[in-house]
Amino acid sequence: PLDLGLNVANLVKVDLCLGLDLTLPLGISIDTGNCPTHGPPDGCIDVWHPPHHVPMDGCDDNDNDEWHYVHPCDCKPEAPHTWTTSTVTQTQVKTLTSCAPTVTDCPA
Repeated sequence: PLDLGLNVANLVKVDLCLGLDLTLPLGISIDTGNCPTHGPPDGCIDVWHPPHHVPMDGCDDNDNDEWHYVHPCDCKPEAPHTWTTSTVTQTQVKTLTSCAPTVTDCPA
């Protein structure tokens, strides 16, 4: 049998450079063209993930447009937004100073 080095914890660890077309959790797919060619650099951990522009997987490398190793941070995802409604009331006041002669009950 082929030893893929699977190590299932919170992540699946697989040697991606075996020429496999692997489907990752949450519908992310990767081919061998995107597999890492070296281990993680200093300051990064052995988690390989796609580009992102919001905190993801505890990684703060938000401006990287390529697949990369996770650069860990203590960052939290942005709080989800909430929608709310409010009522705005407008009052208009008019002062009458005179009425046409045909108005029988003039409030002026």
